[in-house]
Amino acid sequence: MSKERLEEIKAQYHLLKRNDYDLGAWDEPFSWLIEQAERVQELEDIIYQDERQAVLEGLYEQNKRYREILEEVRQNLIGHYGLGGERDTYVRWSKELIDKGLEESE
Repeated sequence: MSKERLEEIKAQYHLLKRNDYDLGAWDEPFSWLIEQAERVQELEDIIYQDERQAVLEGLYEQNKRYREILEEVRQNLIGHYGLGGERDTYVRWSKELIDKGLEESE
């Protein structure tokens, strides 16, 4: 049930109560059903928040791996470039390292 629909039902229920409409034996069960619908809505909201949190945590971990890979590439290039190694070798090594990191993150 959508939040909007729940609000419509609650409004209609409260309108009946305000106008002293006698719901008779239906008053208590109807009130209980509204409470249950509200609890379901709260649980759905919690589940949605948990799902979003899991996505954010996954993205955080992926970003962390990318940063670690880039830092390793940077350190390797700085270290080897200063030693006079061939640039092509380090570029290939860097590409392989990045490719490996990207494969692991999938």
